Amino acid sequence: MAKEYPVIAVIGTEECKKEMEQIQEKLTKQRHIVVPIGMCGKEDLDMRLDKIDLAEELFVVNPAGKIEMNIWTDICYAYLTGKDISSLESMSYRDCLLYTSDAADDRISV
Repeated sequence: MAKEYPVIAVIGTEECKKEMEQIQEKLTKQRHIVVPIGMCGKEDLDMRLDKIDLAEELFVVNPAGKIEMNIWTDICYAYLTGKDISSLESMSYRDCLLYTSDAADDRISV
């Protein structure tokens, strides 16, 4: 008899690769299937969205509350497709509205 395990997509920047690995290990030990997004460098948008489609939940690894614009795209897609979204650090849509972006740095500070 096949047992179903929850599938969680884990996303973060290359800067937080160590934290992503720790989260993936913890989730795997908790008997989740983990689908990493962006662990091996940049992935095209279609591949990232397909990985989100496979998952029931999107876990955002965002130490210090920093989230890059491409990750916001993934978060919005997950939200619009009804996925649960959780994160290492708190995220609030109200904070998202207050971001500023420099040409040299496309990260949003929340």
